[in-house]
Amino acid sequence: GENLQSEIYDSTPQQAARSLANAVGSMTMPEGQQWVFIRAEEDELNRVGEAAAWMADSENRLMRSFDNPKSRFRIALAEARLDLVVFGTSATFIGEQKNKSGLLFQTISPKDFFIMAGDDFGIDGIIIRRMFTARQATQFFGEKASKETKELMKEEKSRLKLIEHIQVVIPRNEIGLGKLATQLPYTSIWIDVRGKEILSESGFHEFPFAVPRWDKTSGEEWGGSRGM
Repeated sequence: GENLQSEIYDSTPQQAARSLANAVGSMTMPEGQQWVFIRAEEDELNRVGEAAAWMADSENRLMRSFDNPKSRFRIALAEARLDLVVFGTSATFIGEQKNKSGLLFQTISPKDFFIMAGDDFGIDGIIIRRMFTARQATQFFGEKASKETKELMKEEKSRLKLIEHIQVVIPRNEIGLGKLATQLPYTSIWIDVRGKEILSESGFHEFPFAVPRWDKTSGEEWGGSRGM
């Protein structure tokens, strides 16, 4: 609840950043217009009536998933565009809700992630620092929560204490982690930092983060921005 703007005397830069972020959004995802298109790699399939109908139905299903407020799509993308304008790099998780009822989008603060580029210079790895309260960690990890978390949950006044966690998402063939998780192309490992415990090991079929960069020069992994 602390006021983070008490020392800001001129809001012009904030307004300019917000205006540019909104302009990027309106150009890439115009309101009231279709901006999602699904096409087959083989152009002949796109002209087959049954295939075209299937793709049109899939487009509508995807748009409805984006419009579902529980997906947090518009909120997460607005946050990502502002990070992109100000910091030059943003990271948004694209996944599913826990009950598998729909998509889920979460934008990570630039101060909390570190990106890694692959041999093609595209981003294929990320390390994320997350500060969960004991209550949040219990909701997220369940029985797999750390010993410290379980101890804190025993006292009501301690349930809001923050606990540092790290998530590592990297290609499976790196640093010998192939046997630790399920056999999927990307491995995901959650670690309790202070307790030095591996809490969960899982995987993804694809790299589950969108990491756009506003501007980048050769040899750089992190992007530059208009704010910079």
